[in-house]
Amino acid sequence: MCHKECWQKCQSTFNFYGKLCLCCCRHLAMREESEHVLTRALETVSEAQGRDKRNGVLEADLLTILGSTYRDMGRLQESIECLQTSIAKYENLLGPKSSSVAAAMTTLGSTWTSLGDNFKSKQLFEKALSIQEELYEPNHPSIAFTLGKLSTACVELGDLTRSISLLERALAINRSAYGEDHISVAIVLSRLSNAYRMLGKMKMSKNLAQRALQMTEEIQGSMHPGVATSLELLGSIYCDLGEFNRAHELLERSININSLVGNGSHFLATASSQSKLGMVARLGGSLEEARQLLEVALESREEELGRDHPGNCDTLVNLGKVYHELGLLTKSLLTFERAQKITTNLYSHCHPNHPQITFVSADMARVKRDAGELDEAIGSMERAIVTYESVLKSSEDDSLGYTNTHPKYASMHAILGLMKRDAGKLDEAKRCLERALEIQDKIVSPQNLMRAETIGNLGTVHHRLGKHQKAMDAFKEAIGIMRHLRSSHVVTSTILAATGILLEDIDELQKAERNVEHALETRIKCCGTVHPNIALYHVILGRITSKIGDTFSAKSHTRKAEIVYQALIQREEEMSKKANVELNVLQDWKYILDHID
Repeated sequence: MCHKECWQKCQSTFNFYGKLCLCCCRHLAMREESEHVLTRALETVSEAQGRDKRNGVLEADLLTILGSTYRDMGRLQESIECLQTSIAKYENLLGPKSSSVAAAMTTLGSTWTSLGDNFKSKQLFEKALSIQEELYEPNHPSIAFTLGKLSTACVELGDLTRSISLLERALAINRSAYGEDHISVAIVLSRLSNAYRMLGKMKMSKNLAQRALQMTEEIQGSMHPGVATSLELLGSIYCDLGEFNRAHELLERSININSLVGNGSHFLATASSQSKLGMVARLGGSLEEARQLLEVALESREEELGRDHPGNCDTLVNLGKVYHELGLLTKSLLTFERAQKITTNLYSHCHPNHPQITFVSADMARVKRDAGELDEAIGSMERAIVTYESVLKSSEDDSLGYTNTHPKYASMHAILGLMKRDAGKLDEAKRCLERALEIQDKIVSPQNLMRAETIGNLGTVHHRLGKHQKAMDAFKEAIGIMRHLRSSHVVTSTILAATGILLEDIDELQKAERNVEHALETRIKCCGTVHPNIALYHVILGRITSKIGDTFSAKSHTRKAEIVYQALIQREEEMSKKANVELNVLQDWKYILDHID
């Protein structure tokens, strides 16, 4: 840093003439980090007479800072140009293995990460790390910083085992350099938590995220943007665990912090907030609101990053799930197909059967089931499970660290169980659902939405097997969990409807009617009035009220079901194929009702 009097004099000269002495250029650039100040400082350096090595290094320093500033502004190509120029200058003046070259490479790697090219960023981080390991002692903090950057690239590329190894090394360095209670330690803990989360090691992931959040709040204060990031991570973990109320609470708090204090000047901040809000709305059952938020977030991301940027993938997957839950099956499949293309391009270089690719395939299979393509859906899901298990059976170097207790592995078994049930293969369905529940019991709490859904679906299999008491016990347990969660989720409506059908079969018609009416109200609240299950519940209510002897209500529900099916057909969704079949069946039922005295 320059002398205080020199700095004060130069600052006033800069404010008046826009010029600085060379010794003050770097100081002002580091203080301000604005494009205006940096370009003026660069002009000062460029105009210096008798350019020597010191001036050239200073120019490279300023180019590095300007490249970082352009990256934060979203001007990524300009950032790359500045940083590539600065690296060339450093290599020419200081040699290819200087600390300045390593630092500029790390900054350039971060820019390529922002552009979605994680292969280039990984190569740059590895080069920077190699230089630093030659220059510094093994426990130098700069090495820990680059290890953290490299680990993030490995996570994005799906190499989670290596990412964890890098982070554990970075954690040891930071603890040695700074002690336990330092923000650098908290940042590494958060990254470790995210890596374990992607591997499905949810207990370890949650513990690390909770510790990182506690440390960040203590060090930076409860309203710091870093706290918002930690809250978002922990909220995502609770979401994966099916504890949606807790996830909702954490994500809302994260959004509130960002809205009050901002989260830097990054150009995707708005889209990120909208995407988080969409996730919160979906978890809360407000599917139409979630759809609007996610569509806006995706549009913003595409405008800034392009259609096929890896950063769009999570938003696409969430949007695909919302479309599915709303009954917009064609849109859902198209959205998942886009996500699958991005995921395949991103992860197949790491492993041809990478689990992240498999998980999107499983989401698509679930949509195909609801579109009436049951045989194809079963085949797709069975292939997804076999593919995932083939990775688990690979050698340690090729297994990628995934386990047989991953939440999405459990979900694949649960969805296959539903498909087998629909195909009439009840014993196979029962085994699949019991396997899903076995995995879930190892990784989630008893009062968990995923468990409630699996138990409820197992109840429907018991019902079809004629085991009515087992079915009723399962439905009661599942509904008890949903009441504990105070959730109006679509899962609640599904379990209530299934309970109503069982009660109908054992001739408890009044109770059956109440359960299905409650299911109908819950589904409308979540999905609106035009949805396949809305039509289905009206059909069930028509059947039940007819058995009760309430012909007027039976006809009314049948007419409402007909209106919904016609709306589905007009919407030109894939569901229209199934809706046409259901409508033809409904016409026969309507004819019978019209001829009842």
